[in-house]
Amino acid sequence: MQDFIITQKNNIWWGMFPRLTQAGFGNACSCRLHGESDMVPGTLNLALHVGDEVELVLQNRRLFAQALGLDASKFTTCEQVHGSNVAVVDEALVGAGATALADT
Repeated sequence: MQDFIITQKNNIWWGMFPRLTQAGFGNACSCRLHGESDMVPGTLNLALHVGDEVELVLQNRRLFAQALGLDASKFTTCEQVHGSNVAVVDEALVGAGATALADT
């Protein structure tokens, strides 16, 4: 079994760990190819905090979700911090940060 697999659908590329899938965890690591961003033209920026146009980021998220067969409105995003606290995502947090940085 390969440790990491790169794949694509509709020209949206991502990597995944088959062992995580085998253990019951959906996983995908986005690649920055073939998106709608303006910051670096044509890239798949999924981050709202780096100064890219919000609507382009949201379109990239929709493209990524569609390639994975998911609903982008259910993505839950986080803000990286250095520390030892762990956030548990439950039903109440589904979609937090999906369309706005303010509720990340």
